[in-house]
Amino acid sequence: MDPQIQPSTPPQPIEVPKSPFSLPMTLFLALFLGLGLASFIFHKPEKVSQVAMVQNDEFADWKTYRNEEYGFEFKYPANNDFYDMGVNVSEGVSWGKNFLLVAEIGLSKDGPYSVMAQLNIVKNTNQDLFPEADPSRERRISEQEMFINNINWTIVENEILYAGGIDFYKMAGYRDDNFTYYLTTSSDKENFEKILSTFKFTK
Repeated sequence: MDPQIQPSTPPQPIEVPKSPFSLPMTLFLALFLGLGLASFIFHKPEKVSQVAMVQNDEFADWKTYRNEEYGFEFKYPANNDFYDMGVNVSEGVSWGKNFLLVAEIGLSKDGPYSVMAQLNIVKNTNQDLFPEADPSRERRISEQEMFINNINWTIVENEILYAGGIDFYKMAGYRDDNFTYYLTTSSDKENFEKILSTFKFTK
């Protein structure tokens, strides 16, 4: 043998590092992560329900006015009363329309009285929902549509000019096949919108 040629060294096997996790440990971690994800997903509806309950509690101490004849109801603040004026079809003509019902929501008439909102129901005519007012004394500020409880309300806000100054009022109107419903306020716009959000037909 040639002394300058060294015998070749056989290749050494490569050691693959062992995983620190055994098969049972891997299965345990997968199960743990799966349970955590499921817990997160199923707890979401509970949070939504809690929010809905808080919103509903806003009207928990409000009164409910229900009209069986025309089939509707709505809520209003407990510190106010509902006064049905009892107007019939032959009385209370406005805008050329005959009122069927005029009612007010306001503070007790036994003391200082102020109207928070007024409800009018009229028999349908061929006139527009909100006829054009005299521009010399009334101006339309805004008009929008809002879909609330399956009712498509049209809401307008007008400015009225008086000899003593300027006043504002907000009115929501809705018309079905037979009647037109109006809810109006000039003193409490915040509660007006809340009342409107609770208005719904019962038949």
